[in-house]
Amino acid sequence: MPLVLAAAVSAGGCERATEQPRPQAATTTPQPATPLPAAAPANPVKEISVRVDASGRKWLTPTVPYDVFPDLPPDEEIAAGATAKAGSTANSASDNPPSETVASIDRKPSEPVMPDAAPTPKRPSASQPAAAASDWDAVFPREVLQTELASLRNAVGEGLLTVGSYNNAFEQISTDGWVLSALATIASEHPDATSWKANALLARDMATGLAMAATARGRQNFSEAEVAKERLFAVLNNNTPPGLPDPDPAASREETADRAALMTRMQRAADRLKNLIGDEATFKKDAAVASHEAHVLAALAKFTSHRDYGSTDEADYQSAAATVVEGGVGMAKAADGQDFATFKAEFDRVGTACNQCHQKYRFEN
Repeated sequence: MPLVLAAAVSAGGCERATEQPRPQAATTTPQPATPLPAAAPANPVKEISVRVDASGRKWLTPTVPYDVFPDLPPDEEIAAGATAKAGSTANSASDNPPSETVASIDRKPSEPVMPDAAPTPKRPSASQPAAAASDWDAVFPREVLQTELASLRNAVGEGLLTVGSYNNAFEQISTDGWVLSALATIASEHPDATSWKANALLARDMATGLAMAATARGRQNFSEAEVAKERLFAVLNNNTPPGLPDPDPAASREETADRAALMTRMQRAADRLKNLIGDEATFKKDAAVASHEAHVLAALAKFTSHRDYGSTDEADYQSAAATVVEGGVGMAKAADGQDFATFKAEFDRVGTACNQCHQKYRFEN
């Protein structure tokens, strides 16, 4: 399993397999069915206040409801859960998406939902994998999946506020799109269903379209990425636009979730985990961060060991992937239990597996 942990792998980093070129086309990528949306204001609102209407519903702005993330718990519950998990009232590190980006009031209002619009009924799923055959609940618990999803949504929304912000972040937007596609595929197989599980493969296709649109600077690519983002967010909000093409349940993961992009997210997780192994006090303060990043690492290792990707039919690849999955889950459990010694031991085990894997499987950008 070609993963990279900074503690164990040379400076080459996580790159794309030579036998796996980035997909050039996606058969399920939708074409815009509606006029392109106008670019977001150049000076977005920096602070968002919450108001309550006559019916008692909270609103961030006149058009953005407080509950725009329907699957996430209230901000107070998220904060309380993170505090209890970390065993400390201190905030997580400044680069920690779980503690900084999941609260809905921290979002830029880039995907408004009109308060009087009736939601479009959910589309029936063409085919869903058998949940009983999956162990995603242990590798990637539902709440971790949702937290990662919210973090990526916030990042993509901010990157697509204007043409200028897009030009500065288009490569990261593309990477995030591929990761969002993988998360949607995982949601389609996860036994703990999200409210949008019936449309998870449609969300996958919208995320793939986002990733493939954000490949160059300029207004045209910005506009295409903006359309894909709006459609993706609508599906995730259970407000699916009509007329979108049905997803192909047999579509290859190699086409819908670029492995090199997923490895980039895994490298980011590894770097954050490495920052926590040198000091027990820091580890305990940011145990919630450690648990989240360890689960992400394990989940993407499991995802990229699927037979759709090249080299995954080889025993060495599968052995390395299995070690990363097991070690990631082990790190998450150790973080939850504030067990620093076990956390370090599991991190070292994962790093060794990655190093051995890269001795055989070489990758390039």
